[in-house]
Amino acid sequence: MKSTRILVYVFFATFIACGRSGGLATTRPSPPAKNIILLIGDGMGPEVIGLAKDYAQIMEKRELWIERIVSEGRLALVHASALGTLVTDSAAAATAMATGERTANGMISMSPQGKPLTTILEIAQKGSRSVGIVTTTRLTHATPACFVAHVEERDSEAEIAEQLLDGGIDILLGGGLAHWVPQDRPVSDFGKLAPVAGAGGKSERKDTLNLLEKAAAAGYRLATNRDELLTPAKETKLLGLFAVSHLPYALDRQPDDAANVPSLAEMTKAALEMLSKNEKGFFLMVEGGRIDHAAHNNDIASLMADTLDFDDAVGVAYAFAKKQEDTAVFVTADHATGAPCLTARYSEEFGDTVYPDSEALKAVSRQDASFEYLGYLIGKKPSSVELKKLVREHVGIELTDAEAAFVLKGEPVSPFHVIKPKYREMGYPMLALGRVLGTRYGIAWPTAEHYAIPVLLAGYGGRADVVHGYIENTDVFRMMRTAGGL
Repeated sequence: MKSTRILVYVFFATFIACGRSGGLATTRPSPPAKNIILLIGDGMGPEVIGLAKDYAQIMEKRELWIERIVSEGRLALVHASALGTLVTDSAAAATAMATGERTANGMISMSPQGKPLTTILEIAQKGSRSVGIVTTTRLTHATPACFVAHVEERDSEAEIAEQLLDGGIDILLGGGLAHWVPQDRPVSDFGKLAPVAGAGGKSERKDTLNLLEKAAAAGYRLATNRDELLTPAKETKLLGLFAVSHLPYALDRQPDDAANVPSLAEMTKAALEMLSKNEKGFFLMVEGGRIDHAAHNNDIASLMADTLDFDDAVGVAYAFAKKQEDTAVFVTADHATGAPCLTARYSEEFGDTVYPDSEALKAVSRQDASFEYLGYLIGKKPSSVELKKLVREHVGIELTDAEAAFVLKGEPVSPFHVIKPKYREMGYPMLALGRVLGTRYGIAWPTAEHYAIPVLLAGYGGRADVVHGYIENTDVFRMMRTAGGL
């Protein structure tokens, strides 16, 4: 009789716990995350992550932090497209993630009808959370701009700079000093930049507005190099402009180059230290923007270096969220670029199919300068002898006369490698060099542009359970908003 009473009690206790739906008891959702960190690898398609995994394992004997995030968190596939097109640019893609709304390529958080779209950063800001933007591109470039600014054309960077400053963002770290200083003034008047960061450049503005003076009046501390960024200070607002245009590629700012340019991980760490002082929480967007540029140039060594630079920033975010459990971390890409892949190919020389192995990526690791920097070193009218010498010194490969002639020909290597006229003088030789070196490594580059493929979204930490399924890029906004209780 006693055992019967126990069974009856267990039955009713279970019934009450399950509720009237009759389902099993479920754990309550965890409370909203106080802090949201969104990390975007611009142009980082899934094949780039795969290459970076192999590269890190072979060359650095480690796993990616992205792997850790995926293994311990949640994963979704993101359908990345724009309004009216199946292939998106960064402006439309970032607008989708920042606002939850689709727009046309080229538009910065504006509807096709010209209406400003409220961003996740602005929503967090209204909720008294601190906010920050960190990028390796110009701060006024498409992806970072979409979280703060509202313009109909992504090239309106002088206006975007003004909106970034007027937006009251707590932390702004990236490049693009030329858009913040008065017309015709040399940037060397305003910051201590290394040559690789564009020290000889001039303002890109068409007016006499000095946004740095305005920033100082608004309480910002200005940093223009790594030393200044890492100098302790009392200010609660920080504006870091570490290059005239985009930050140098990771390959070009190694310690031996004495570039004095911070890594993405260092900028991310500095931003988190300052933003986390707000007890109400924060929103931080971190972009590895030059991943996309390396892919556009078909420059595999620069692509690997900047992807690992981005991955180090992911590691900083992971470590922060590991300690601060009320932090949600999202890692994704806005779109994919270049479609690089290790691939087997039939070799007439060997009379068989050749399958790339670890030696391919070891060969890639010998390159110590980006194609962009090699172009700077060689000038506008290089000779075959000069080209072969530079490639020998900085890539570790001896080009044949035929290969050198192919690179210097200055023509597209395929219909999918035709680029805008303003980029062709330097772009076509870079793409041809990518084709030549790719043949040596076993790495194919089907295109120089964006292409349609699902990208990955990984979630880790507080409320990472919102990340799941095959979603639209606009859903990234809704997932962040849900996770953060915004």
